[in-house]
Amino acid sequence: MDKIAEIADPALLAGAAGASAFALTLLGGWLCLRALRGGGCRWRRAPRPTETTLRRWVCAECGVDAFATGRRPPRECKRSLRPAPL
Repeated sequence: MDKIAEIADPALLAGAAGASAFALTLLGGWLCLRALRGGGCRWRRAPRPTETTLRRWVCAECGVDAFATGRRPPRECKRSLRPAPL
């Protein structure tokens, strides 16, 4: 009987509720920031067959290809770019 009383202790239950509320607050904040940021591109470096100056990057969100020099991915999303008329 003592085990049941120990498990149902209101102080322990309040601590667990506070921890879960904190976790939900963090999750909600992360989701809000993600929505405000617009879900920008998450660049992944594409495998390259040969060594070149430009590196090919593929966005995991929208699937757009982009090229950049150096080791860093492109800064902005390229999905809204359209071919220029000649």
